Amino acid sequence: MIEPSMRIRLAVLGLLLLAVAALSVWLSTSGTSNSPITKPDAASEMTNPVADYMAQRIVEATLTMPGRLFQGPRALQYLRDICALGPRISGSPGMKKQQELLRKHFERYGATVELQRFRAQQRSRKEPVEMVNLIARWHPDRSRRIILCTHYDTRPIADQEPDERLWTKPFLGANDGGSGVALMMELAPIMPRLPLQVGVDFVCFDGEEYIFDPRPSELGGDRYFFGSEYFAQHYAKQRQQMRSTPIYIEAVLVDMIAGKNARFYIEQYSFVQAGPLVEKIWDFARLLDCPAFIRQVKHAVLDDHLELLKVGIPAVDIIDFDYPHWHRLSDTPENCAAEGLEQVARVVLLWMLRAR
Repeated sequence: MIEPSMRIRLAVLGLLLLAVAALSVWLSTSGTSNSPITKPDAASEMTNPVADYMAQRIVEATLTMPGRLFQGPRALQYLRDICALGPRISGSPGMKKQQELLRKHFERYGATVELQRFRAQQRSRKEPVEMVNLIARWHPDRSRRIILCTHYDTRPIADQEPDERLWTKPFLGANDGGSGVALMMELAPIMPRLPLQVGVDFVCFDGEEYIFDPRPSELGGDRYFFGSEYFAQHYAKQRQQMRSTPIYIEAVLVDMIAGKNARFYIEQYSFVQAGPLVEKIWDFARLLDCPAFIRQVKHAVLDDHLELLKVGIPAVDIIDFDYPHWHRLSDTPENCAAEGLEQVARVVLLWMLRAR
């Protein structure tokens, strides 16, 4: 016997599935726009009014159906759970606990999980450290794929604290290291239900923050981006050697997306090297009424997306680089909020649904 509340949920789910079927037809016929991102009134890629409406309704339903799909407060709780593990420095006990937590979580919801292991030698360290890129694959049999990625390690030092004596105190990295992972954890139960046309890889990069000497690299400081560099070079070698290797057609990097009053300006390297993808993402944000996405080019950010761009993968960095607690001990769950997570979720869900 089905309880009345369950009947209502099943009815809503049925309507959602009908909407998905209709959307699939409309999306297959909608075109793209080559209008430049610098024009505020540039035409959106979503040119078909019915497709616009249907896609928006699906994303909204995904975010609001009770108890089952994306919920910002629950994503924020995942962020708290991650921070409860303590600092997640590359090779540390906290990082290993996080890896096991994520492996179990993603496998629970049907992902194929790979732990991509490698060793990295930092300039300021005497010994190399074992690092692990964690990759959760949805529809692993599909050759055309997109990447949703983040870094999941935390910085060993809080080097933006004005008092250097505070640098070595435990640094949780709630937003800078935890927010992208929390987004992925909350998206995981949704992934098997999405009518996707491509495969999707969630990639958690290790070694983005493995910095003990924060001087610029060209002045002898430590190196960045061990995980994304290894991932990108490994992919490039596979593409050279094996025709059957999956092809990554696009990538979205998320970083520091859970700060209070988050604002996501267009990042300069993304704009110059992956302009069409930037246009698409910020068009989707406008369509879905996500005011945290500001259609203005602002910061040039050295981040993991650069390694993907080097091997020909169009990659965009969604980042709140004005987060006031960046690399400070105050980067804690108390200074995070659900709103940024929810808006980024809307945009990346529509990006996934539209990928071909």
